[in-house]
Amino acid sequence: MKKILALFLAVTFLLGTLPLYTVAFAASGNTCGGEGNESNVTWSFDSATGTLTISGTGPMANWYHEMDLAIAGSFGYNVEDYLPADKEYVYTPWYSLRDKILHAVISDGITTLGDFTFSGCENLQDVKLSKDLTIIGHAAFENCISLANVEIPAGVTDIGVGAFYSNISATSVTVPEGALNIAYGAFSLCTSLKEISLPSTLKTLSALTFAFCQKLSSIEIPENVPGISGYTFFRCT
Repeated sequence: MKKILALFLAVTFLLGTLPLYTVAFAASGNTCGGEGNESNVTWSFDSATGTLTISGTGPMANWYHEMDLAIAGSFGYNVEDYLPADKEYVYTPWYSLRDKILHAVISDGITTLGDFTFSGCENLQDVKLSKDLTIIGHAAFENCISLANVEIPAGVTDIGVGAFYSNISATSVTVPEGALNIAYGAFSLCTSLKEISLPSTLKTLSALTFAFCQKLSSIEIPENVPGISGYTFFRCT
């Protein structure tokens, strides 16, 4: 009996000293493609590294969270225009893991980054985006407060409403040549943003784009931009 008890205690001790990765899990197998493309895009999460990986081809689905763009309403812009008709929230399938996501990889072949893809992922430190990406959806990186730098791929043409809203760690942004439209509030409340490079192809610079970017000191507006919308540089002190 004593030998059995001793063996049990020894096994218990060994299990208790095993490194964390031996009990880490990976959640995968879920689809997250856009309408008509549902099964062509999948996601997986590796808890050992904190990495969310989205793989496949074509567009991602769009989701609808509580959008922390309260300043938009103050200036007469209706954020709810970007919600479904029934105004019901639809959360990303990895929403419950958002505090655990440290790194993200959007594999080549993915063409759109869905609305609210990383919304509220406050611990996200870095992301690698697909070279085939053309659209960064509304609030895709909203409130990713630990995300210092994002390399926007050369093929991106549109950056959605509040796409990088409240990315307080970002210090510089380069919007690549070929980009056409930056929707309202896209970089608002990026309080550490010091410099941004805009492409000569840009046609739309919307309202509140850089509102509350307090450290932004200079910017060159491309010739193709017909005008500056309301409050684009509001409180850029």
